[in-house]
Amino acid sequence: MTYKEKVFEAFHADHAALGQALHELRTLLAAGETKKAQLCAAKLNRTAGAHIAFEENDFYPALKHALSESEIEAMYNEHADGLSVIQGISDAETSQLANPLVKADFLLRIEALQGHVAECGDLFGAMGALTEEEFKVLYGQIEYWRKQAPHWTIIAAPDTLKGRARDA
Repeated sequence: MTYKEKVFEAFHADHAALGQALHELRTLLAAGETKKAQLCAAKLNRTAGAHIAFEENDFYPALKHALSESEIEAMYNEHADGLSVIQGISDAETSQLANPLVKADFLLRIEALQGHVAECGDLFGAMGALTEEEFKVLYGQIEYWRKQAPHWTIIAAPDTLKGRARDA
């Protein structure tokens, strides 16, 4: 298996898991299962961090040859909004999540995050110009972040893990 195939396989697996978790979160919240939705959001914070770190530190920079700066910046902003959804649901009082307006806002924002996950998965094709050696480095980065297993909130915090993968 080539490193390009390994990166694609790992990337696809991460996106499938993230997509499934977001679907579960949206379903629970829509059904009024607020406690379960909060547990699901907290789990997403714990499990999505490695993939978010890979995208922000390695994948998005590798796309700079194929996408505009504004397109890449929009993806970082979508991650920030996604994290605010995850934190907002995790930290909210149950009664807040039962409020129809609050719930509707979170549901719309989860949908937007689901769209980001689907679109980001399609971006893999934009990396076609990379060499096998560059894919080898990216695969090493995926493995690095999976071993680190940082929470999404850690990735978003200033001066924490950002950029350390290349220094390790």
